[in-house]
Amino acid sequence: GLVYKIDKTKLVKNFVEEVRLDIDQANSQEQHSTELVLGAMGEDGKVYNISQLRFCETGCGSVAWEGTVLDQALHGRSGHTLGKDYRGLPVVAAYGPFSDLG
Repeated sequence: GLVYKIDKTKLVKNFVEEVRLDIDQANSQEQHSTELVLGAMGEDGKVYNISQLRFCETGCGSVAWEGTVLDQALHGRSGHTLGKDYRGLPVVAAYGPFSDLG
């Protein structure tokens, strides 16, 4: 049979983009915006964003993700909270871990 090598990161990033499009269409008549952030724990133990941030034009490579909902998800926790996003704007955030896609 055929064997395909799947790039897990690319697969999840494509999924995130599809979800963004669906949510944007659902919210097209309202003044809502959405942001999905995909992250990973680096070998150095730090939290890194590995998805394109929609509303970030410059300087988002230096966002400190430690202590954020992304950090919580990467430590296996899930939930929702009121807080501020990487731009400092108030948000309702839902978060949770993805298990290994392998």
